[in-house]
Amino acid sequence: MKRLLLPLLMLTLLAAGCSRPGPVLSEERLARLLVDLELADAFVTEQRVQMFADDSMRLAMRESVLAKHKVNEATLDTSLRWYGANLPKLIKVYERADSILADSLRAIDREEQQLLIAAAGDSANVWRLDPSIPLEGSQFFSFEVSVDSSWRRGDVVDWSFALHNLRSEEVAVTLGANYNDRAQTVNSFTISRRGRDNPHYSLQLQLDRQKRATRIFGFIRVPLDSGRRVFIDSISLVRTRMVDDEYHSRRYRVSTLSRARAL
Repeated sequence: MKRLLLPLLMLTLLAAGCSRPGPVLSEERLARLLVDLELADAFVTEQRVQMFADDSMRLAMRESVLAKHKVNEATLDTSLRWYGANLPKLIKVYERADSILADSLRAIDREEQQLLIAAAGDSANVWRLDPSIPLEGSQFFSFEVSVDSSWRRGDVVDWSFALHNLRSEEVAVTLGANYNDRAQTVNSFTISRRGRDNPHYSLQLQLDRQKRATRIFGFIRVPLDSGRRVFIDSISLVRTRMVDDEYHSRRYRVSTLSRARAL
């Protein structure tokens, strides 16, 4: 009798384990989430910018990815435990994740080639990050872009973006550049959504034509408001060539935050 009961018990457990409970993510959703978590962690590790100097900012990046996928830590943990107990399905998840990652890397390679071609011209969008970013935790976002050989002295940088889910808070925005002689050019503004229907903004920076820029950076800081998240989207960072007749007016009128045309 025991010999008969044991196989029946194993079949029962196997059948129960193969039925995915409601809270557990599907193979496709989990695979895409794992890819984005891996890319976010790789970005934090490789960039090593100031905002990622401690674990709190690394955690904020992770929370942003979870928010993008509308998943919380409990659901992710439950899903990983269930797939861990169902190894064939877990293997399928990782195989799918590898496929998604490979497709993403090929797409990035194509975009980089297009950027290299465009960068040789008079205008290029040099934004490499996701154009849509939720602000999490500290409500703080920053970026930096290294200046390569496609840039020229005196180029103009135009940072455009849209801020969503703001009320009447004042938002601190900064766009700046570092030069090879350790000098710095900074354009800082405090903006408000009070009385505005258009969420699109544009901040310009005229680079010094006597110096060689090495890095472009920017910051956005929104006051904390529990229970509500602010989103940034339609982000672009366009580099254009200097116009001689406009250089001095731009150079000494660095404060040029304006409402950008809605896309």
